[in-house]
Amino acid sequence: MKPKDIVTNSYTAANNPETENLVQATPEELLHIRRKETVFELYPGCVVTEDPILNAENMRLIVKLAYTEFDKECHDCEQHRLQLREWGERTIKDVPLGAFKVILKIKIPKVYCPWCGKTKWLNPPFKHPHHRITMRLYGQILNLLDLGVSHIDLKKIGQILGVEADIVRDIDKARLKLLFNGIPLENVKYIAIDEISVRKHHDYITVIIDAQTRRLLFAAHGRKKDDLKPFFEKLKQLGLIGNILGAVMDGNCGYQNLVKELCPNAKIVLDLFHCIQLYNREVALAVRLAQIKKLRQDLDNLDDNDKEGKERLLKQISDLKQSKWLSYVGRTRLEAAKESNVNLKELIMNNLPLLQEEIFSDGIRELWKHEKSPEMVRIAIENYCTQAKESGIEQIIKFSEKLKSWTEYIIHAATTSLNTSILEGCNNKFKVIKRVAYGFRDLEYYILKLHQALSVVRESTLKACTL
Repeated sequence: MKPKDIVTNSYTAANNPETENLVQATPEELLHIRRKETVFELYPGCVVTEDPILNAENMRLIVKLAYTEFDKECHDCEQHRLQLREWGERTIKDVPLGAFKVILKIKIPKVYCPWCGKTKWLNPPFKHPHHRITMRLYGQILNLLDLGVSHIDLKKIGQILGVEADIVRDIDKARLKLLFNGIPLENVKYIAIDEISVRKHHDYITVIIDAQTRRLLFAAHGRKKDDLKPFFEKLKQLGLIGNILGAVMDGNCGYQNLVKELCPNAKIVLDLFHCIQLYNREVALAVRLAQIKKLRQDLDNLDDNDKEGKERLLKQISDLKQSKWLSYVGRTRLEAAKESNVNLKELIMNNLPLLQEEIFSDGIRELWKHEKSPEMVRIAIENYCTQAKESGIEQIIKFSEKLKSWTEYIIHAATTSLNTSILEGCNNKFKVIKRVAYGFRDLEYYILKLHQALSVVRESTLKACTL
């Protein structure tokens, strides 16, 4: 292994672009054990200068080493021999010996090349090129990373081996980039598109997964149409754009237009979950708040002596405030909740718009019945829009017009049985990863962890990095 400049500290090492690639080495370089006569040399090219210092309080074993020889040929210009300028000491961590963390204090040379004019500190041959750890410890970190699949394992590895979290995270990122460098797209037919929140203030990552195998195919920061174009351009380059037969998503017009434009054979599917979510936000919530506002106006207009009327209106306002979930669930779930039937009947009898909103909510759910034919779905949507206009509720009328524009997408959902239930389950797993890690500063690393969470194949990166 060629000697390189020593990195000053673990922070600059973790933020160095050169560390994003996994370091490859031979088995001999990973172990750096050399037989000399009848003994093994654990640190080739160096010799122990003093007796090891055992610190029982901090559970550390400090070993002081010095160079016995070093290559005096400059690996940059390869023409002149290096000239020794001075000696310095560097601290490098090795694999723990039992319960004790091993710390190496190495006396290393500072050399100068008169041909290329470079001055640098030489690394010992068993040191990692980017971090102050030995190659033996580097192999142990890779071995432990292969055993774990969650972010919390990084903390355990750092505690077991006595390594900074930045170093373990940097090595983990490099190995994940190697594992998920090329994702096969040959057998992908149906995709699901959705976005997940990663930070406050509307910061999102858009993900695309295989709706059949639950593999993460693509993830990008942002939720605009242009953020997804690289995925479809890659499919086009591979000649696989015609293999996409269906795409399920929410009501994002940008996603729909992009799939229409680039995937001619794909049927766009509108998911029931997102449609109900949009209905609850635009209709159910607005109707409930309008009723509360109307009751408050009636309360202000009442005579001060009418205590019974005030108590009745205050009770209705209180019931409406506490009944948000009643307007969000379907009829089946409401019938199962027996304890709420009495309050629900009273609430609906006093609020006709709330009853109408609940009826139209159930009507949306009926559109996604799989046994219906496309003609029946189209007729059902026409009837829904007609009934919405007759209701006279402005919010329901506006939503019915939007639903009518999604007729083809709803037909595809009813006939193909595609939905985002798998994707929503994956989103929950993604959020758990983020919470366990207390957030991610590096979004690229977070995306790699998402790939790892949905990966089926568990390959050994220790074998992959061994030459």
